[in-house]
Amino acid sequence: HPAHVGREDEIQRLVDTTHEKFGRIDLLVNNAGTNPTMSMLLDTSVEVWDKIFALNVRGYFLMSKFAVAQMTDGGAIVNISSTAGIRPMPGLGVYSVSKAAVIHLTKTMAFELASRKIRVNAIAPGLIKTKLSSALWENEAIYSEVMKHTPWIGWETRRRSPPPPATCSPTKPPTLQATPSSWTAAQPSE
Repeated sequence: HPAHVGREDEIQRLVDTTHEKFGRIDLLVNNAGTNPTMSMLLDTSVEVWDKIFALNVRGYFLMSKFAVAQMTDGGAIVNISSTAGIRPMPGLGVYSVSKAAVIHLTKTMAFELASRKIRVNAIAPGLIKTKLSSALWENEAIYSEVMKHTPWIGWETRRRSPPPPATCSPTKPPTLQATPSSWTAAQPSE
């Protein structure tokens, strides 16, 4: 059942429906987000600020609040943040602030939920070619500026080429190695 994470009643319905169908909730991945503007922080309207925070922060808060109520035997929450929440990116003022809030939301929930055996972690990916980020990679000037703030070049090929399965030996663990042009699996070392 799809739900709009900016609407509390839909979030509650989604969590209730999931709990009814499966009898429990063990894992929540908060992965919704929006950024309807490319602007400096203080040039952003209050309406756009509210929209970004409603989805990127309030939505994560509500999904977590309702899901945790159903995590009676521990569980895990994974919040998708962004490297923009760690290091602001050009033209992404409010988005960067919202993703920094997600990082701190994650730290606070991890601290508060540890005693209930609920792990809370965040993942902060860099630029990934999606519809949401198209304004950052379709315009060459903007893309060049963004890449100045990106420490790892070559993300396009890795995004499309997942690592292959590793070959396992009963006595030696496999190693995976990323090369500049592709993912490769190395045989167990001698």
